[in-house]
Amino acid sequence: MHGVDPVSMFESSAPTQGNAVHTSTYDGVDYYFTSAEAKASFDAAPEQYLPQFGGFCAFGVQVGKKLDGDVRYADIVEGKLYLFVSAATLEKYLEDPEAVIAGANAKWPGIVNTPVSDL
Repeated sequence: MHGVDPVSMFESSAPTQGNAVHTSTYDGVDYYFTSAEAKASFDAAPEQYLPQFGGFCAFGVQVGKKLDGDVRYADIVEGKLYLFVSAATLEKYLEDPEAVIAGANAKWPGIVNTPVSDL
């Protein structure tokens, strides 16, 4: 998330940069938050705020790639955060979001533990 508060993705109109003063570590990754309240919300239910597919681009995952997701290009579907690598990729996803999400969910188990360089 490159320092962006994951809670802000759900609670504000734009991604908000977190502050290292409010840090939580989850699954070996540090997340920064804008406030103690946002940190507490995350700590209570981290899976509720984490991006799907480890923060990789959902469209990329669908085609078997791990491309770094960008918080500027995101969508929330049924309470789940999906990131995309670019505006063009987000636009392509928006043509058929259900198919992209289904395809990415099907592909993810086979690539989750594969290094980016091997894909």
